[in-house]
Amino acid sequence: MIQKSMAGLIACLLIYSSSFSKPEYTFLAQNPIWLALLHYKDGKSEIDDTDFFLAKDGYINPKSELEATITAFITSTEKGDNHPICKYPARYHFLKKFLRINPKVNPNCKKLKEFIKQIEPHSISLIFSDAYINSPASMYGHTFLRIDPPVKSKLLGYAVNYAANADETEGFLYYIKGIFGLYKGYFSVFPYYKKIFEYNNLESRDLWEYTLKLPKDKVILITLHIWELQNKYVYYYFFNKNCSYQILHLIDLGNPELKAIDYFNFWTIPTDTIRFLKSKNLIENVHYRPSASSKIKAFIQSNPDITEKDIETAYKIAKFKIEPELYIKKNLPVEHKAKIMELAKLIFMYYSVKEKMPYKEYRKKFLKLLKARSKLHYVIRYNLPKKVPPDKGHRSKMFALNTGSDNGDKFISFKYRTAYHGLDDDDNGYIFGSEILFPYIEIRNFPDKNKTVLEELSLIKIRSYSIRDIIFKPVSWLVTTSFKRDWDLKEKHLFWNFSTGMGLSYGKYGRYLYSGIIKTKLQLDTQYINKSRLNIGTEFVFLGELNKNKIIFSFYPFYSVAKKEFFGFSSGLTYNFSIDTNTAFQTKFSLSRIYYKNRYSLTFSINRFF
Repeated sequence: MIQKSMAGLIACLLIYSSSFSKPEYTFLAQNPIWLALLHYKDGKSEIDDTDFFLAKDGYINPKSELEATITAFITSTEKGDNHPICKYPARYHFLKKFLRINPKVNPNCKKLKEFIKQIEPHSISLIFSDAYINSPASMYGHTFLRIDPPVKSKLLGYAVNYAANADETEGFLYYIKGIFGLYKGYFSVFPYYKKIFEYNNLESRDLWEYTLKLPKDKVILITLHIWELQNKYVYYYFFNKNCSYQILHLIDLGNPELKAIDYFNFWTIPTDTIRFLKSKNLIENVHYRPSASSKIKAFIQSNPDITEKDIETAYKIAKFKIEPELYIKKNLPVEHKAKIMELAKLIFMYYSVKEKMPYKEYRKKFLKLLKARSKLHYVIRYNLPKKVPPDKGHRSKMFALNTGSDNGDKFISFKYRTAYHGLDDDDNGYIFGSEILFPYIEIRNFPDKNKTVLEELSLIKIRSYSIRDIIFKPVSWLVTTSFKRDWDLKEKHLFWNFSTGMGLSYGKYGRYLYSGIIKTKLQLDTQYINKSRLNIGTEFVFLGELNKNKIIFSFYPFYSVAKKEFFGFSSGLTYNFSIDTNTAFQTKFSLSRIYYKNRYSLTFSINRFF
């Protein structure tokens, strides 16, 4: 209320005064909308491209930028799209509410008008695409905006995306550049159906569409501001100033008192931003758009009478190893044949995209499938199984209190984890069989020895156990790096560890999996470099989940390259019980054999997500 009164006062002062005086600009320059238009945080703009500003010190002086903007609007003699009013329509839209701006020329903003006519801004949704574990930039999901036209079909909307202008083929350098902000990030606008094709079909990622509560004038303001951001860069940082963070700047423009960006400093996890907006009552509803692979899995799950052999038959029909016309002539129940043909159709659509089938070939084969299917005259209906939205899963950060025995020595410890999801955590809202952990630390105290040590400092840990079957053939893999105490001959030393490996996994999604991964583990002793070792072996993992219970068993026999004659193994058994979404009880037992001696560890812990 106070702010509205102040804005009204400023408007009166500015509109009805015969000439503008700089003291009044001071109030206007501190208006939350003006600061949001400049992406200000902590006294300076977060736009890195100097071309975005009209004043030399505009990135640190909002009043200076305000004066330069007003001057440019009034004095410019450009008649077309290069006029400042055409280049900064959101600023003009905001300022003309307070100021009587009389430009020397009335520009014809032809390109801007075409843009607005094409977009038809009516409402805005926040879109979340599931984690894409094969891409570092999307390992914990991705968010972007969709501007919707005033029609029911959301397919006609436009996606507003912020992404790094990066080259993922740079390998390890890609990670380094992404972490330290060495890539420029840009906003872009695409028809939404192209994003559906990219995420749903090419990358098999589910989409969650959260409609935002925004009045139409704010929707228009945000759309105009997106126009201003064209070709303007902001340095991209994987962990904090990423896609979700920059999208919050746009949402803040529609809700200037929200200041959402102030809540995200060191880490910006996409699902956390959704939870935040939800906590502020800014989300109206959510719509689930399954990926092509999710539709296939849902169809099979909805028809439990479909056997492995049936899936193989559907796969062969989709690949035209079995002619559709010949299959429908088989002496089988019509309902059963209809199901197999439906499944074959879904599989064909999935593979035609994956294999980038030429359109002519796609059209010819798809029509052939549809023609055969239509002869069965039997309608198959199925419902997608309910899936937990990502914002309903456990929170990203975790704090754990532990106690137990380390080979007979009693200990207590605490563990803090920054992000995101562990293999032993509840999978609701996350991808089954995946683990993405960013820095976490465990400090362990041995009261009987009056000793406190750094037990583990993990920098990154990624494990992807993707289930293979007749249709899908993913590869499972892992990569981890950490500082962790491990046994030497008589005592534990702190090692720097790096592990990587690849293998195969099988099982039933959401229920169980078993996996074998050929794994290499390098351990550098931080005290005695000559005690470093390189181990090679195959790690076997079984994971089972039932309701709130989860169990993981692992066994890793290895050969030590550095020691040549030395063999050993490590094994672990973990049981996790989810008390509620954000609380879990966990117990772990590990047994390892190093230098022909068995060592064990038993831990009980309470994990709290926040």
